[in-house]
Amino acid sequence: MTIVNMLDMVTTYYVSPSLEYESNIWIKHLSLNFYGFVLVSIFFQLLNTFPLWYFCFRFKNADYDRRRKNNLYEIARIYLFNGITFNKTKCFLNRIISVITSFLGYYLPIQYIISKIVVSASNFTIGYFFRHVTINRKVGIDVDITYDHTNQLWQNLYGKFMLFYMQCSPGQKLTLQNLVTSSFATLFCFYFFIYEYKKAVSTPIGNNLIQYTNADESSKIMQSCYLWIAVYLLFFILGILLDAVS
Repeated sequence: MTIVNMLDMVTTYYVSPSLEYESNIWIKHLSLNFYGFVLVSIFFQLLNTFPLWYFCFRFKNADYDRRRKNNLYEIARIYLFNGITFNKTKCFLNRIISVITSFLGYYLPIQYIISKIVVSASNFTIGYFFRHVTINRKVGIDVDITYDHTNQLWQNLYGKFMLFYMQCSPGQKLTLQNLVTSSFATLFCFYFFIYEYKKAVSTPIGNNLIQYTNADESSKIMQSCYLWIAVYLLFFILGILLDAVS
Protein backbone atom coordinates (compact mmCIF):
# COMPACT_ATOMS: atom_id res chain seq x y z
CA MET A 1 0.00 0.00 0.00
CA THR A 2 2.87 2.34 0.78
CA ILE A 3 4.36 1.94 -2.72
CA VAL A 4 1.10 2.69 -4.57
CA ASN A 5 0.41 5.55 -2.17
CA MET A 6 3.77 7.11 -3.02
CA LEU A 7 3.06 6.48 -6.72
CA ASP A 8 -0.21 8.39 -6.37
CA MET A 9 1.57 11.28 -4.66
CA VAL A 10 4.26 11.48 -7.35
CA THR A 11 1.79 11.34 -10.27
CA THR A 12 -0.53 13.84 -8.55
CA TYR A 13 2.37 16.29 -8.28
CA TYR A 14 3.30 15.47 -11.89
CA VAL A 15 -0.14 16.46 -13.22
CA SER A 16 -0.61 19.51 -10.99
CA PRO A 17 1.17 20.53 -7.76
CA SER A 18 -1.79 22.83 -7.03
CA LEU A 19 -4.20 19.83 -7.10
CA GLU A 20 -6.57 21.56 -9.55
CA TYR A 21 -7.45 18.20 -11.14
CA GLU A 22 -7.69 16.29 -7.86
CA SER A 23 -11.03 14.45 -7.55
CA ASN A 24 -10.67 13.28 -3.93
CA ILE A 25 -13.71 14.68 -2.08
CA TRP A 26 -11.73 15.29 1.13
CA ILE A 27 -9.12 17.35 -0.71
CA LYS A 28 -11.73 19.38 -2.59
CA HIS A 29 -14.05 20.12 0.33
CA LEU A 30 -11.29 20.86 2.82
CA SER A 31 -9.39 22.94 0.23
CA LEU A 32 -6.12 21.24 1.14
CA ASN A 33 -2.76 21.88 -0.47
CA PHE A 34 -0.32 19.18 -1.53
CA TYR A 35 0.94 18.62 2.03
CA GLY A 36 -2.64 18.17 3.19
CA PHE A 37 -3.12 15.68 0.37
CA VAL A 38 -0.12 13.69 1.64
CA LEU A 39 -1.51 13.64 5.20
CA VAL A 40 -4.96 12.51 4.01
CA SER A 41 -3.35 9.74 1.92
CA ILE A 42 -1.32 8.51 4.89
CA PHE A 43 -4.39 8.60 7.16
CA PHE A 44 -6.49 6.44 4.85
CA GLN A 45 -3.61 4.02 4.35
CA LEU A 46 -3.36 3.61 8.14
CA LEU A 47 -7.13 3.18 8.31
CA ASN A 48 -6.78 0.20 5.95
CA THR A 49 -3.79 -1.23 7.79
CA PHE A 50 -5.56 -2.31 11.01
CA PRO A 51 -8.01 -4.78 9.37
CA LEU A 52 -5.17 -6.15 7.23
CA TRP A 53 -3.15 -6.84 10.39
CA TYR A 54 -6.19 -8.47 12.00
CA PHE A 55 -6.85 -10.62 8.92
CA CYS A 56 -3.24 -11.80 8.75
CA PHE A 57 -2.43 -12.37 12.42
CA ARG A 58 -5.47 -12.37 14.75
CA PHE A 59 -8.51 -13.78 12.97
CA LYS A 60 -9.57 -17.23 14.17
CA ASN A 61 -10.15 -19.31 11.06
CA ALA A 62 -13.33 -21.32 10.81
CA ASP A 63 -13.28 -24.89 12.12
CA TYR A 64 -14.59 -26.50 8.96
CA ASP A 65 -14.45 -29.96 10.53
CA ARG A 66 -17.63 -28.89 12.38
CA ARG A 67 -19.65 -28.99 9.19
CA ARG A 68 -22.13 -31.78 8.46
CA LYS A 69 -22.24 -31.45 4.66
CA ASN A 70 -20.26 -29.92 1.80
CA ASN A 71 -22.89 -27.45 0.61
CA LEU A 72 -22.49 -23.67 0.43
CA TYR A 73 -24.99 -22.97 3.21
CA GLU A 74 -23.20 -25.23 5.67
CA ILE A 75 -19.76 -23.85 4.81
CA ALA A 76 -21.02 -20.25 5.08
CA ARG A 77 -22.64 -21.06 8.44
CA ILE A 78 -19.37 -22.41 9.82
CA TYR A 79 -17.34 -19.52 8.42
CA LEU A 80 -19.68 -16.90 9.85
CA PHE A 81 -20.64 -18.42 13.19
CA ASN A 82 -18.13 -21.24 13.77
CA GLY A 83 -20.49 -23.21 15.97
CA ILE A 84 -21.76 -20.28 18.04
CA THR A 85 -25.44 -20.45 18.97
CA PHE A 86 -27.70 -17.41 18.80
CA ASN A 87 -28.41 -17.46 22.55
CA LYS A 88 -24.80 -16.50 23.27
CA THR A 89 -25.35 -12.90 22.21
CA LYS A 90 -21.98 -11.36 23.06
CA CYS A 91 -19.91 -14.19 21.62
CA PHE A 92 -22.15 -14.29 18.54
CA LEU A 93 -21.80 -10.54 17.95
CA ASN A 94 -18.06 -10.67 18.51
CA ARG A 95 -17.73 -13.40 15.90
CA ILE A 96 -19.69 -11.37 13.34
CA ILE A 97 -17.54 -8.28 14.00
CA SER A 98 -14.44 -10.48 13.78
CA VAL A 99 -15.55 -11.90 10.40
CA ILE A 100 -16.41 -8.46 9.03
CA THR A 101 -13.09 -6.97 10.15
CA SER A 102 -11.19 -9.92 8.72
CA PHE A 103 -12.92 -9.83 5.34
CA LEU A 104 -12.44 -6.07 5.07
CA GLY A 105 -8.79 -6.69 5.98
CA TYR A 106 -8.62 -8.77 2.80
CA TYR A 107 -10.82 -6.62 0.55
CA LEU A 108 -9.97 -3.02 1.47
CA PRO A 109 -6.18 -3.20 0.93
CA ILE A 110 -6.76 -4.86 -2.46
CA GLN A 111 -9.34 -2.27 -3.42
CA TYR A 112 -7.02 0.47 -2.12
CA ILE A 113 -4.04 -0.78 -4.15
CA ILE A 114 -6.04 -1.19 -7.36
CA SER A 115 -7.66 2.24 -6.99
CA LYS A 116 -4.29 3.89 -6.40
CA ILE A 117 -2.84 2.22 -9.51
CA VAL A 118 -5.85 3.33 -11.59
CA VAL A 119 -5.70 6.90 -10.22
CA SER A 120 -1.93 7.05 -10.80
CA ALA A 121 -2.44 5.92 -14.42
CA SER A 122 -5.09 8.62 -14.81
CA ASN A 123 -2.78 11.26 -13.31
CA PHE A 124 0.06 10.27 -15.61
CA THR A 125 -2.23 10.33 -18.65
CA ILE A 126 -3.51 13.83 -17.85
CA GLY A 127 -0.02 15.16 -17.08
CA TYR A 128 1.48 13.56 -20.19
CA PHE A 129 -1.34 14.92 -22.35
CA PHE A 130 -0.88 18.52 -21.20
CA ARG A 131 2.85 18.29 -21.86
CA HIS A 132 2.21 17.39 -25.51
CA VAL A 133 -0.45 19.94 -26.45
CA THR A 134 -0.65 23.72 -26.64
CA ILE A 135 -2.93 25.29 -24.05
CA ASN A 136 -4.67 28.33 -25.58
CA ARG A 137 -7.03 29.20 -22.75
CA LYS A 138 -7.72 27.80 -19.32
CA VAL A 139 -10.69 28.57 -17.05
CA GLY A 140 -10.77 26.32 -14.00
CA ILE A 141 -10.74 22.75 -15.30
CA ASP A 142 -12.00 23.86 -18.73
CA VAL A 143 -9.07 23.94 -21.13
CA ASP A 144 -8.93 24.98 -24.78
CA ILE A 145 -6.05 23.17 -26.49
CA THR A 146 -4.58 22.57 -29.92
CA TYR A 147 -2.24 19.80 -31.01
CA ASP A 148 -0.37 18.64 -34.07
CA HIS A 149 -2.65 16.11 -35.78
CA THR A 150 0.24 14.79 -37.85
CA ASN A 151 2.23 13.79 -34.77
CA GLN A 152 2.56 10.01 -34.54
CA LEU A 153 1.69 10.20 -30.85
CA TRP A 154 -1.96 10.86 -31.67
CA GLN A 155 -2.07 8.04 -34.21
CA ASN A 156 -1.15 5.20 -31.86
CA LEU A 157 -3.51 3.48 -29.43
CA TYR A 158 -2.38 5.36 -26.31
CA GLY A 159 -2.63 8.71 -28.07
CA LYS A 160 -6.19 7.95 -29.20
CA PHE A 161 -7.06 6.85 -25.68
CA MET A 162 -5.67 10.13 -24.28
CA LEU A 163 -7.82 12.13 -26.69
CA PHE A 164 -10.90 10.12 -25.69
CA TYR A 165 -10.10 10.29 -21.97
CA MET A 166 -9.49 14.02 -21.95
CA GLN A 167 -12.85 14.61 -23.63
CA CYS A 168 -14.56 12.96 -20.66
CA SER A 169 -15.94 15.12 -17.87
CA PRO A 170 -14.50 14.73 -14.34
CA GLY A 171 -17.58 12.67 -13.43
CA GLN A 172 -17.11 10.39 -16.44
CA LYS A 173 -13.41 9.93 -15.61
CA LEU A 174 -14.33 9.00 -12.04
CA THR A 175 -16.95 6.53 -13.30
CA LEU A 176 -14.38 4.84 -15.54
CA GLN A 177 -11.90 4.63 -12.67
CA ASN A 178 -14.51 3.15 -10.32
CA LEU A 179 -15.59 0.65 -12.97
CA VAL A 180 -12.05 -0.66 -13.45
CA THR A 181 -11.36 -0.72 -9.70
CA SER A 182 -14.61 -2.48 -8.75
CA SER A 183 -14.22 -5.04 -11.56
CA PHE A 184 -10.77 -6.15 -10.42
CA ALA A 185 -11.75 -6.01 -6.73
CA THR A 186 -14.78 -8.23 -7.47
CA LEU A 187 -12.52 -10.80 -9.15
CA PHE A 188 -10.37 -10.92 -6.01
CA CYS A 189 -13.53 -11.40 -3.91
CA PHE A 190 -14.51 -14.38 -6.06
CA TYR A 191 -11.01 -15.78 -5.54
CA PHE A 192 -11.41 -15.38 -1.77
CA PHE A 193 -14.74 -17.24 -1.72
CA ILE A 194 -13.43 -20.02 -3.97
CA TYR A 195 -10.32 -20.37 -1.79
CA GLU A 196 -12.42 -20.65 1.40
CA TYR A 197 -14.74 -23.18 -0.23
CA LYS A 198 -11.83 -25.36 -1.40
CA LYS A 199 -10.25 -25.13 2.05
CA ALA A 200 -13.52 -26.18 3.64
CA VAL A 201 -14.22 -29.20 1.43
CA SER A 202 -10.61 -30.35 1.73
CA THR A 203 -10.99 -30.47 5.53
CA PRO A 204 -12.28 -33.87 6.69
CA ILE A 205 -15.73 -33.80 8.25
CA GLY A 206 -15.22 -34.55 11.93
CA ASN A 207 -17.02 -34.43 15.23
CA ASN A 208 -15.60 -31.19 16.51
CA LEU A 209 -17.99 -30.29 19.30
CA ILE A 210 -15.51 -28.25 21.33
CA GLN A 211 -17.15 -25.10 22.64
CA TYR A 212 -16.07 -22.09 20.60
CA THR A 213 -13.73 -19.80 22.51
CA ASN A 214 -11.39 -17.06 21.47
CA ALA A 215 -9.51 -14.98 23.99
CA ASP A 216 -9.27 -12.09 21.54
CA GLU A 217 -13.03 -11.71 21.44
CA SER A 218 -13.17 -10.49 25.01
CA SER A 219 -9.98 -8.47 24.83
CA LYS A 220 -8.81 -5.04 23.78
CA ILE A 221 -8.26 -6.38 20.27
CA MET A 222 -11.99 -6.97 19.83
CA GLN A 223 -12.68 -3.54 21.30
CA SER A 224 -10.29 -2.16 18.69
CA CYS A 225 -12.29 -3.96 15.99
CA TYR A 226 -15.50 -2.29 17.20
CA LEU A 227 -13.75 1.09 17.29
CA TRP A 228 -12.24 0.64 13.82
CA ILE A 229 -15.60 -0.28 12.28
CA ALA A 230 -17.22 2.75 13.94
CA VAL A 231 -14.49 5.09 12.60
CA TYR A 232 -14.60 3.52 9.15
CA LEU A 233 -18.40 3.85 8.96
CA LEU A 234 -18.15 7.46 10.12
CA PHE A 235 -15.75 8.42 7.33
CA PHE A 236 -17.67 6.31 4.81
CA ILE A 237 -20.94 8.11 5.60
CA LEU A 238 -19.24 11.52 5.69
CA GLY A 239 -17.71 10.77 2.29
CA ILE A 240 -21.13 9.94 0.84
CA LEU A 241 -22.63 13.13 2.29
CA LEU A 242 -19.79 15.28 0.95
CA ASP A 243 -20.12 13.65 -2.46
CA ALA A 244 -23.89 14.28 -2.44
CA VAL A 245 -23.53 18.01 -1.77
CA SER A 246 -20.69 18.52 -4.25
